[in-house]
Formats: sequence, structure tokens, C-alpha cells
Amino acid sequence: ATTYGLDKATIQERLDWVSNNKDLISRVGRDPIDSLPEWEAADEPWQFMAACEEYYHCLIACDRHWTSLPIATDATCSGLQILAGLAKDKSTAQLVNVLPGERPQDAYKVVATEATPHCPGSIQPYMDRKTVKRVVMTVPYNAKPFSNRGYIRDALKEKGVEIEKEDLTKTVKAVREAMDVVVPGPMAVMKWIEDEVALAIKSGREFLEWVTPSGFVVHQKLNKKIVEVLKLHLLGRVELRVATDDSDEVDLNHHKNATAPNLIHSLDASL
Repeated sequence: ATTYGLDKATIQERLDWVSNNKDLISRVGRDPIDSLPEWEAADEPWQFMAACEEYYHCLIACDRHWTSLPIATDATCSGLQILAGLAKDKSTAQLVNVLPGERPQDAYKVVATEATPHCPGSIQPYMDRKTVKRVVMTVPYNAKPFSNRGYIRDALKEKGVEIEKEDLTKTVKAVREAMDVVVPGPMAVMKWIEDEVALAIKSGREFLEWVTPSGFVVHQKLNKKIVEVLKLHLLGRVELRVATDDSDEVDLNHHKNATAPNLIHSLDASL
């Protein structure tokens, strides 16, 4: 049922769909070639065909008692899930399916809906979950507006829409501000981490360290680079600045930008 197109339905609705469609499942499971018109329009046609074949032989014909069908598991925007837990942000936890609900929630769609009225009129018809998805996924990993611009521009280009530079700036701003409204806990936690890292480094810390729930010790040491300047004389005067090694000076900005994503990745690895 999930691969047929009911991935946002409740578990009971999916179970009912299977019970009500055993004839279809049997036809596809017995002869996928002759039944092609019945399954080629599924959301995930090849996965649906494979699931029908397995279900038919294991649970209808009962002529096979093992399955080789892969079982896929995925998180719902894992960065926001982890930050929602750290912030004890109930509304965000519900949006990213950390807390149980009757049907799967879609944080991307909610952010798109919140951002749409604040986007340029010419872009509003194209503001959907797909347009904002990569931005919403990567902001918890400290993606900045510059990379957000590329994600939104690319998503709109896939829809055949070219966006002006000024409109793109307004759209990125609208999406990021929508995240402040829709997922306030995670956004506040990221700001808190950045502020605390700055205080730690300014107080003299040369590195940061934390232990994940699995017992792994993360040692984050980020120093400024030693830079050599190469002066060239080909096709006019050119200067190249090349980093050759680490200096003894702690890189405050790098620590501020890297800590939230590294913390989330380390917790994700434990999960």
C-alpha cells in the first residue's frame, strides 16, 4: 500500500487497502507482465510489483515461506528530529514524527505553506514541499542563505521556473523565517549552541569535546590555516592564497559553524 501511493495514509488505512485489493495483488504477483497496466501507475512501480510478488507467494498462495524483500527504514528530516528532542519542542516533534500520530506528518509542506504568503507573487504558485525540502533538511546542519539560494533555484528550475535574483533573496528569507515559526525549538537550540561555542572558545578552550550516547568521544579541534601567498606573473598579476598547514590559533568561526552539524551527526550515528 505504501509503494502504491498510500505512504501518507494511516497504518489501518494501508492494512485495509491490502485486504480490499488482494485480487490486484494476486494478478500482479502471478503475472507482472500481463498485469503491467495495473501497476505501472503506482507511486513506486517496481517496488510495488516486488511487494505484490512477495505477498502473493508468502501470504496468499503460501508456496514460499521466506522473503528476500528489502525492508527500508528512513527518518523524517533527522536533523529536525534530533533538535526537537534536544529542545523538548513538542510541536516540532509531532511535525517530524518523533511523537506518535494517527497519520504521517509532513514538516516540509507546513514550512512551504507558512512561507508562501511572504514570497513574491510570481513564485507563490510554485511553493510546495519539493521547493523547500532541501532548505528545511539542511538548515539544521547550519546551511547558510547562500546555499539555500542554490537549492530553491534548482527546485524551481525543475518546474521550468526561472527566478530573478531579488525574488530569490525574498523567497529564501521567507522560508528561513517560516522555519522560525514552524520549528522554533530547533532554531533556538542551534543559536544557543553557536553562542555557547563562542563563549567557550573566547574563554580559552583550544578544542571542544563531547560523548555521544553510544560512548563515542568526539574531539573537535579546528585551527586557522597557515596561508602562503603565491604571486604569479602570467596573463597579468595574480595572487593565490594557499593553505599549507594548521596554525596554533583556534578558528572561532569554524567552530561556531561546525558544532551544531557535528553534534547532530554524532547523535544520528548513535541512533
